[in-house]
Amino acid sequence: MNLERLPAEKRTQFFPKLPPRVTQASLFPTLKQSDKKLTSPAIEKLLRQINASGLCGRLQVEAFLRGQLRRNCRPNTIRSSAQAILLFLKYLKTRHCGSLAAISRSISAGL
Repeated sequence: MNLERLPAEKRTQFFPKLPPRVTQASLFPTLKQSDKKLTSPAIEKLLRQINASGLCGRLQVEAFLRGQLRRNCRPNTIRSSAQAILLFLKYLKTRHCGSLAAISRSISAGL
């Protein structure tokens, strides 16, 4: 076995050192007016159903579902939450509950 030292080959190609690029991107970009109100077809459909049925709690439901959308919940998750909320609000309407703030144990006692 030959243990003689081999000369190191010289690199003929060197990559030029480039100066760092200055970027204007921010870690926290400002939202445009159109980006502030996230929406999806499932949310809009549910809100139309709430308005058509005269159910209470539209603003709270809208804030909750838009929060789910903002947290990147899957569309199926948002859809199933919306359907559960719609059924609950219809139940409250049958119990003659005018607002979500009026919910108490006495409403559910009739089950």
